[in-house]
Amino acid sequence: MRQRNALEWKVKKFTRLSFADLARTYGWTITYADGFADGEAYRARSQQPPAYLLWGFDEYSQGFQAGFHGEANTQPHFAIPAGRW
Repeated sequence: MRQRNALEWKVKKFTRLSFADLARTYGWTITYADGFADGEAYRARSQQPPAYLLWGFDEYSQGFQAGFHGEANTQPHFAIPAGRW
């Protein structure tokens, strides 16, 4: 029970952060950060996500996959233009 509460707190921590702050912290786009937060939420709730989110190659899907698999330090597979922030 205690472990579940810790996971829920971690999810709440990410969802409370604005996606812009999360993206800026890790050098991600807002779309990727949004997917990452959603992936974390699915993992914390032990929910099985829709297949297209686990196999997709767009920014949101890549972020979701990283969050779902707990890989916060994984860099996206797309290029972020210089000077975006």
